[in-house]
Amino acid sequence: DMRLNGGGDEAGTDALAGDGGGIGIRVAVSDSLTLGFAYDNEDRSDMVTPAVYGHAYGIGKHQAMVFGLKKTKAEDDEGDALTGPYGGLARVGETGDDYCLSPAMAAEKGGKITANNAQLGDDGTPVAALGAGGDACTVTAAMSGTETERLGVSAKLSMGQFYGIVAYGTRNVTGNGTETENEYLQVWGGVHLADSTSALIGYGQSETDGQDANPNAVTLGLYHNMGGGLQLFYEGISKDPDAAGMDSSANHKAGIRFDF
Repeated sequence: DMRLNGGGDEAGTDALAGDGGGIGIRVAVSDSLTLGFAYDNEDRSDMVTPAVYGHAYGIGKHQAMVFGLKKTKAEDDEGDALTGPYGGLARVGETGDDYCLSPAMAAEKGGKITANNAQLGDDGTPVAALGAGGDACTVTAAMSGTETERLGVSAKLSMGQFYGIVAYGTRNVTGNGTETENEYLQVWGGVHLADSTSALIGYGQSETDGQDANPNAVTLGLYHNMGGGLQLFYEGISKDPDAAGMDSSANHKAGIRFDF
């Protein structure tokens, strides 16, 4: 398949966006063994997502930017290291009198400015002040686009009324100067309970570079062919994020499927 700038305008429709395409191959090596291979690429590297941080605030001459507060050296501090005494606050990043702050950021930065003013300004003059919020402003380079590559291989072995499937996949995401790779391993075991009814149970685990958590999931499926392309089905999945502060979850779905 091939996609050309496939993003939708409505919220939730851009699961696959940007230019991209994929290919899948399935080969019956023998009556009992089938091998599969799939590759997909999604290029959103030329897309930039703007982010609204909040309101534009006026800033004093010795101030902080949205992303951080920086103390400046006092005139009598001739060393390279910023060890104090401090001479005030300085902007971090681009110069200018307006910056975008959310209400939470404004409260945090205002508190730091107040604390530093209490330590500085021997003449009683405030070093800096945070002005009132104005119109909302947008940081147009808040998030640059990414390029995603997905690769998967699988093998299915049938033995009478039983069958097993092993699948391995990777997802590589490059963007914002970083590269992240996820690996997935899944194993299923199935049985044909009758000519028209089958069941399977599976287990999968994923791993992400640089993270200790190894999320895993257990799946269960029941399928009954009614004839004429109609199929009754149930699919359930129980997920364990394997990360502190995150609870396990379970999802269930049942329905009728029509193949034509």
